[in-house]
Amino acid sequence: MPTIETLPADVRAEVADVCTDAAALLGVPLEAEPAVIVDAIEAHVSRDRDVSDDAVVALGALLGEQYVRGLDWRWAVLDYGDDTVFSVVDPSGRFANQPMRWMLDVARDPEREIAFRLNYEMVRTGDLAPPEGVELPLLFH
Repeated sequence: MPTIETLPADVRAEVADVCTDAAALLGVPLEAEPAVIVDAIEAHVSRDRDVSDDAVVALGALLGEQYVRGLDWRWAVLDYGDDTVFSVVDPSGRFANQPMRWMLDVARDPEREIAFRLNYEMVRTGDLAPPEGVELPLLFH
């Protein structure tokens, strides 16, 4: 089970910077409603999965930021001992999402379903129930 640690301030600042880049790429204002931004991300990746590594990071960060803005999740580091991953975590610490890795998986695997909005809506409506016996936080993406 990973430990949940606070995202360092310098990394949080980098997340903010790349979110600005991603919003510019999509042509949406950072202040738009989170669901609108999630839709723009999904539409962009649906049209073109062949995005640069920089765009993967930027779009993933922007996606994660919508969970923070719209769903009261927070940025964190999941520390697995031999690996650490920037993630967003729900207030209870029971669910997490690794948006940059998720974006990379979707961008690099043409068979991978693009379900950013579905996932966001499931979280927004509370349609989450971790199965018994799984390590928490449960990665939800």
